[in-house]
Amino acid sequence: MFNFSRTPKVMKGAESIHLEGNDNAVLLIHGFTGSPFELKELAHCLNESGYSVDVPRLPGHGTVIEDMLTTRYQDWLRKVVDAYIDLKSKYKKVFVGGLSMGGTLTLALAEIFGDIDGIFPLAAPIKLNRMDLKLTWLMKYFVKTRPKDPKGNVETVSYDADPIPQAWEMNKLMAMVRKNLRRVTAPCLVVYSKKDGTVPYSNAELVYHGISSEKRKLVSLEESGHIITMDVEKEKVSSSVMEFIRKIEK
Repeated sequence: MFNFSRTPKVMKGAESIHLEGNDNAVLLIHGFTGSPFELKELAHCLNESGYSVDVPRLPGHGTVIEDMLTTRYQDWLRKVVDAYIDLKSKYKKVFVGGLSMGGTLTLALAEIFGDIDGIFPLAAPIKLNRMDLKLTWLMKYFVKTRPKDPKGNVETVSYDADPIPQAWEMNKLMAMVRKNLRRVTAPCLVVYSKKDGTVPYSNAELVYHGISSEKRKLVSLEESGHIITMDVEKEKVSSSVMEFIRKIEK
């Protein structure tokens, strides 16, 4: 009997988003184990202001966790690279931003491409000192998943567990981004929350002072958790992103 492989079904609400607007586009990248849902409000806000917006679903995300267990950070980065190249061929200007690991991928993209018109990493981890994350290189041989940390006051469309081997992949991604941070020259808006229980605020300083961008701005949030695009200061996040993009457009 033949064994036909099946493409995992996408979770409701985790679908990729594309909103057509003017000839300037914004690429938004979601986080680790997350989905485009966590950027849906920001995407619509940008589109209502005229921009074309693309929010791809990263490989292994938004389906079943077994699907994610087959991926590496290079797969996520390739998806982002392909999405950027596609938008660059169709639109006049392309801005790139991402939440959490999506922000880390945003920085990685800016290290590769020097022509990005502007970037905005949001709550992006580049250095996490948690011992459990440091041990994922060993843990991945004994356990495949672990319960996820609470997200706070927001409801997202994501997996309810973290895949251990892919947590190690994220560690490798962060190390690569840290090593090449000086290559980032694009105008950059950096947004972090002081109450983020997942990504320490110290990452804000590491990114802000580590990049080579002449135009850079740091926005600090006081009350939000990690998913800052959906938390109590989401309007401040969206307005900061809008202001940043509009200044670059001039």
